[in-house]
Amino acid sequence: MTFLVFVRLIFTATNKIIDILTGYSLFYGSREERRKAATEYESSAQLARVVMRAAPAPLLMKDMSNFIVVHERYVHPEFVLNKSNVTPMGHTSDGRAFFAVTDPKIHVYGPGPGSTFSNLTQYTRATHLVFMPRKSYNRLADSVGDPNAQVTLIHMIARCGSTLLLEMLKRVPCVKGIGEPECMTSLHEAYMHDRLEKQEYKKLLQSTIRLMCRVNQDESANHIVIKLSPFISMAMELFKDLFPNMNHVFITRQVKPQIRSCFKLLRRTVPWLARRTGVFTAQVMRTISVPYDDQVFQKMRRKMAKKNFITDVEYCQLAAFMTAGVYHIYFEYKNFFNRVVIYERLNDKPEVEMREIFRVLHLPINDLNLALEALKVDSQHGLFGPRGHEDIEDVAEWWEVVDATFSRVGVPIRSSMTLSEFEKVLQ
Repeated sequence: MTFLVFVRLIFTATNKIIDILTGYSLFYGSREERRKAATEYESSAQLARVVMRAAPAPLLMKDMSNFIVVHERYVHPEFVLNKSNVTPMGHTSDGRAFFAVTDPKIHVYGPGPGSTFSNLTQYTRATHLVFMPRKSYNRLADSVGDPNAQVTLIHMIARCGSTLLLEMLKRVPCVKGIGEPECMTSLHEAYMHDRLEKQEYKKLLQSTIRLMCRVNQDESANHIVIKLSPFISMAMELFKDLFPNMNHVFITRQVKPQIRSCFKLLRRTVPWLARRTGVFTAQVMRTISVPYDDQVFQKMRRKMAKKNFITDVEYCQLAAFMTAGVYHIYFEYKNFFNRVVIYERLNDKPEVEMREIFRVLHLPINDLNLALEALKVDSQHGLFGPRGHEDIEDVAEWWEVVDATFSRVGVPIRSSMTLSEFEKVLQ
């Protein structure tokens, strides 16, 4: 990442000199191209080639600080339509939306392993990025309109089996699966930090769903399942208003195995230096799942943003706080969820649980066995190493911190609950 910053400094300095002498920018093209792009919708999208990328941890939100790109040409915004290898990726700090362009053989959206974590696939496999102003982005989305397919959002806490659920559902021929798209998370981050007004945020979310859920001519899907990151569940109120016919499924897990699995993910994917210097937690705090209008959560967020979370106990508090935000949204909007899935039940009796999910989502029951085939493989395709968290310690102090955090924000879940007690609270 440090090397990328160094290279960008060299590129930026070189670009300024070239632009002054020749009128051509390595990043944005000729002055005439830039003028035309700024005034004409038909030329307002820019195709740029990725020449370098870097990130401190693979699953953290990526933005333009993680890339170096060079200009190729300006194109019509409709360039991004009817191409399954061009997918919405994020939003820049200067008010542009951008799309990832991958090899057509790469499945950013299901089927295939690439759609398990679409954000990671976009980051690692993008050959080009397409940028356009938000005005063009919204105009393009308005021309596309609301999805023709049924859309289901999977809301989840971290490390709860949501990837397995998505992998099972996207094996159904009529389902297009999308795993943790970052294009909505970047909007959440901008709204959290007052870079977007609420109505602008709402409009951009609508546009993102419209563009992400378009069904291309070569696709047969009539049902799109999106596994959200925990952060974007904070926009539940907006989803409800924008798309009242959407399905919502919530998947969760008992506290102790969930938190221990979070530690496994942390230790296996985040470099030691990033953990011990607070770099990782600073990134997490940018997008942390905190209900937008809840003053207790917001006050706690502001206080925690001043800390460096370095010890295991501090990480435990951070994981509990993130989880509590999602639970708060679930309990507030419980009547809008079509189904709550508990991982322990799904793991113990997958056919029984999936049969009920098929029923509430109106999926063809004849395809149930196809969904169950996903149980034969690692749903995360070895991304985080061997399954299980038996090597993660069980520390009494962790559960005291978790329970205290949940209690402070009014979440009625505790680490000591049996599965039956946990299930009863969620009903």
